Amino acid sequence: MGAMTTRTVEANGFRFAVDEAGSGDRLALCLHGFPESRFSWRHQLPLLAEMGYRAWAPDLRGYGETEPKPQDVPSYLIDRLIEDVAALIDASGAKAVTLIGHDWGAGLAWTFAANRVRPLERLVIMNVPHPAVMAANLRKGNWAQLAKSWYMFFFQIPGLPEWVTTARDARAVRRAFYEMAVDKTHFTPDVLDRYARDAQRPGAMRGMINWYRAALRLQGKLAGPWPVIETPTLIVWGEGGCRPRNRASRRHGRLCEGPHDPAAAERLPLGAAGGAGAGQRDPARLAYGSALRAGRIRSSSSGASGASRGVAGSIQSTASSSAAMRISPVTSAR
Repeated sequence: MGAMTTRTVEANGFRFAVDEAGSGDRLALCLHGFPESRFSWRHQLPLLAEMGYRAWAPDLRGYGETEPKPQDVPSYLIDRLIEDVAALIDASGAKAVTLIGHDWGAGLAWTFAANRVRPLERLVIMNVPHPAVMAANLRKGNWAQLAKSWYMFFFQIPGLPEWVTTARDARAVRRAFYEMAVDKTHFTPDVLDRYARDAQRPGAMRGMINWYRAALRLQGKLAGPWPVIETPTLIVWGEGGCRPRNRASRRHGRLCEGPHDPAAAERLPLGAAGGAGAGQRDPARLAYGSALRAGRIRSSSSGASGASRGVAGSIQSTASSSAAMRISPVTSAR
């Protein structure tokens, strides 16, 4: 395992706390979700370093030890957040970037890639549909999705969500991880203490919740339009998470393009990797490495023509009951 260190990276007017493993000019930038922090990527960073990446996991704006923590909603507009990602990439000096995101970090990664803010070699999305797919489900009154997204609407209330989530030593944060986990052994008291401590830092919870307020009230680039993503993309869905139905999977095919390998089919052990903190299961950690090593999200050879572009692998459930998933190509449609 590669050694992991913490450094401060000054970018876009912020002092980002960044966990780092590995070295070189190939950056793997890992973006966490809510109510997490850079700590969520502690299993993946050493693995990515072993694979030759310089792996970074920052506390995103409003989170953890990154300062300052703006308290106003407009500071968390998605347009401002993708500026942070661009500034971190610029600060790294990397020549090639793989962007990896989970939960809100995945939504940020989707938006960054679609708007082509900086060139990306690869994009890895964990347990989050494309924002256009999510928005379409909400607009069409998908009651199942609306019910699962209740907290997004609760977070629009001024002040109350901050109090509820941090009360009793951030009990709600602890429960968000522990009660959603299929294998609760990964969320020991010391792990839960770390997340609770980060959530209770001065100004942190308001900043964290303001991501949701800005998304619903201001939208910005979340309102579209959505250019087709040409970056080779891997979508990881945990068996215990909420996978898209076939219609949603086809919609992803219309929103993503990339090198297409018609023979790309491989079983990866993922276990049940859904919900908050999904990336903290070791099976999911191994799946990242297996997919990257197998080249399922590797750029096509230099001889590939424009006509050979399809869409990158999408992970779909197998017919068997084993804890595994299959990567299969999804046909791209313009």
